[in-house]
Amino acid sequence: MFEEIKEIRDLLNSEGPILRLLKRTDVELPENDLYIECRCNRNKATIICKISTETLEMYFKGRLRTKELFLIRSDEEFFVKTGNINTRKSFRDNFRTEYIEDLVYGNFYYTELPEDCKGNPDSSEVMKFLKTF
Repeated sequence: MFEEIKEIRDLLNSEGPILRLLKRTDVELPENDLYIECRCNRNKATIICKISTETLEMYFKGRLRTKELFLIRSDEEFFVKTGNINTRKSFRDNFRTEYIEDLVYGNFYYTELPEDCKGNPDSSEVMKFLKTF
């Protein structure tokens, strides 16, 4: 799974990527599968899940917090990278407290974030790009 995903661009960055937009490149699956990857604070892991362009648009408009991008996918499998270890996790047990509640800027709406950590190009350019995707 991890070898089949490539980065499209950073959505949030502050001395390194915080939230990134990824694309699945596996030829056997639809090429428009989009994913997001977000960094956690304490455990130094990153979590990856699917995302839709509609959900991203809601996030950019300030209707969803960063952690809600992941919470709305709680019925699906997540991918967790910790150092060189890649694992699949489901949304149960302590996943929410260990990972979701630990996301960098997890409790913030996009519109509340400092301008200097928002990705370049801005959100409107990202959405234009995704509409052609």
